[in-house]
Amino acid sequence: MGSERTRKGEQRNWGPARRVGSERTRKGEQRNWGPARRVGTEPSSQERRRRNRGPARRVGTEPSLQRRGEETGDPPEGWGLSRARKSEGEETGEQVKMQMRVRKAKINDIGAVHKIINEFASRGDMLPRSLSELYDHLRDYLVAEEDKQEAVIVGVCGLGICWEDLAEIKSLAVIASHQGKGYGKELVEASLEEARNLGIKRVFTLTYIPEFFQKMGFEEIDKSQLPHKIWADCLKCPQFPNCEEVALIRYL
Repeated sequence: MGSERTRKGEQRNWGPARRVGSERTRKGEQRNWGPARRVGTEPSSQERRRRNRGPARRVGTEPSLQRRGEETGDPPEGWGLSRARKSEGEETGEQVKMQMRVRKAKINDIGAVHKIINEFASRGDMLPRSLSELYDHLRDYLVAEEDKQEAVIVGVCGLGICWEDLAEIKSLAVIASHQGKGYGKELVEASLEEARNLGIKRVFTLTYIPEFFQKMGFEEIDKSQLPHKIWADCLKCPQFPNCEEVALIRYL
């Protein structure tokens, strides 16, 4: 009996081997450190949030405007309206250049050319041209068109040979909806290139907008320096002889 009491006493005092104590230890570890995790197991939700946020960043800071623009592909906010508009203008200019085509006029273009020229002539901006004259001088004219599925003529320019080494840029016109997009400049440049190919050294023009031609290298001259032959067209002008057009010349 003593041995049984001893055993029972031991059971009462100490109980079985410390499984209960080990459970308490584990519970304590859970409270203090969280559950143990084996290598290769999924990260906790807190670690996942930390990883998704990317590299640590001080509170209150944001990615730079340039970085945001690189990530989204859009013009960064904060550049200011002037810079954004400049970028838009450059992109639009490139798009317009891709859509534009300047070529020699064809017989089927004369109707559109006649309409454009005489619309400006009705306002007194240039000399009128009859259909008969346009057909006679078809090879003098270039046209600008939008290079789309259905090409539309939006501008016209003529290069008339006056003498051995002199030619005139005439009837330069671009419809109102396409002005300011570079069509006029392309027409003049193409006319100057044609004059070079013909061996012509001087090209002049009579215009109410000298600033446009001066930006392209033309110089103002006195009308008396031009040959008398050119005044034949001037007789058709309702403002003759009190014409306010400015004479300019470009040396090639």
